[in-house]
Amino acid sequence: MNDLRAFGLLIRWRGLQMKSVLPAAIAVQVMIGAGLVIGDGLLIPHLTRGTATFLATGGGTLALISVGLALAPQFVAQAKLTGLHDYLESFPVPRLTHLFAGMGVSLVISLPGLVIAMAFASLRYGIEIHPNPMVLLALLIVTFSSTALGYAVGLSVKNPMAIALAGNLILFFVMLFTPITFPIDRLPTWLADVDRVLPFWYMGELMRDTLTSSGGVAKPMLATSLWALIGLLVCLRAGRRQA
Repeated sequence: MNDLRAFGLLIRWRGLQMKSVLPAAIAVQVMIGAGLVIGDGLLIPHLTRGTATFLATGGGTLALISVGLALAPQFVAQAKLTGLHDYLESFPVPRLTHLFAGMGVSLVISLPGLVIAMAFASLRYGIEIHPNPMVLLALLIVTFSSTALGYAVGLSVKNPMAIALAGNLILFFVMLFTPITFPIDRLPTWLADVDRVLPFWYMGELMRDTLTSSGGVAKPMLATSLWALIGLLVCLRAGRRQA
């Protein structure tokens, strides 16, 4: 089967599979993006423009990341419990096609959350957004990286119940202890060093730099792409091990 045709069929199949929950999933992502922008702003009595920019871009980025990190492992866990995972693996399509189809679903679910978060921030804090031409590439890289890492967790953990727990624990860490909605220098030195190794700070930097045209994107784009490749390799290895 042609790879492009297989990708199109898988996207269509996943859309039909999720049509009953897709509106609710999109609504949740919109509330996450808008809620983080507005709610976190209430915790800070006097917002500077720099802080407001972090909240605006960070809230949208977290909405983007959370789909791949939280939903992708849950999809894999549910598929393993129902036997759907083995059924999909029997399809005569390249193994990576499933991952790219998952990225397409992640984009559909998460993109409204990013857009609404930026719109709310612009209205609430008076921030002007000046995206540069690299923003679409950054959006794809961040979505693919988070989805690949989410699938890597789902495929690497054997127990379906433990998969959902692992995904939620990672998301909990990302939302509270990664400098996406605040500068990295607010963290303790040891935790900042940990975040400089992990991909999430770079994802936040990449989205903020491309949405506001505020800095160079080469380093965060390279780091995020490297983690996307790591997630991809883990998915391939885990898939081969289970085959």
